[in-house]
Amino acid sequence: AKYIIAYDEDAMYIVDQHAAAERINYEKFQRELNDTSKWVFTDLLVPIVINTSNVQAQKLLDYLEKFKSIGIEMSPFGINAFNLIIMRNFFMNMD
Repeated sequence: AKYIIAYDEDAMYIVDQHAAAERINYEKFQRELNDTSKWVFTDLLVPIVINTSNVQAQKLLDYLEKFKSIGIEMSPFGINAFNLIIMRNFFMNMD
């Protein structure tokens, strides 16, 4: 691991470079998630079928609108299966 060591008049700071980079990426992701004007969507040419158990299917049904609110659109497809129709490109606009 690599560390950044910095100090000022009051204290010395030791920062893990990897952890700092992860924090920066997390904060960028949070900003992107909240700024819907930058969202890019992909309509899937062939929907992805997601097979689930009974319990998972019920939970997924309960959360379909929540998924849609973050850019993932699915629809029920038979028993305990869902079609993934539209997927947000989460990392398309990240620098």
